[in-house]
Amino acid sequence: MAQGPGLALLPPSLLPPLLLLVAVIDQAAAQDNCTCPTSKMTVCDRSGPGGRCLCCVLGSGLDVDRSTLTSKCLLLKARVSARKSVRALVRPNEHALLDNDGLFDPDCDQQGRFKAR
Repeated sequence: MAQGPGLALLPPSLLPPLLLLVAVIDQAAAQDNCTCPTSKMTVCDRSGPGGRCLCCVLGSGLDVDRSTLTSKCLLLKARVSARKSVRALVRPNEHALLDNDGLFDPDCDQQGRFKAR
């Protein structure tokens, strides 16, 4: 079987620099991903020291560790604050039924634990 000029493989001397280039590009693309993989109820940006990715929970504004799960108290707080902002867009009239879904609005401490009321 004859090989044409378009089917020639790269010379072995170019393979290590090419693999290094692919690894550098992959690492750079991974650094641009500033999201919290453990919680969708966070807002992330590169405002940390040295441009590090920093995530804070909606509703409380507390910074969270991206590598661990977010506490239940902070998630409930974020859920309640999201619902309040949605409700502010719609003004029911005086004949409307109230949507009293019983969402719990917790008080959280600085570590994200429930505080006693």
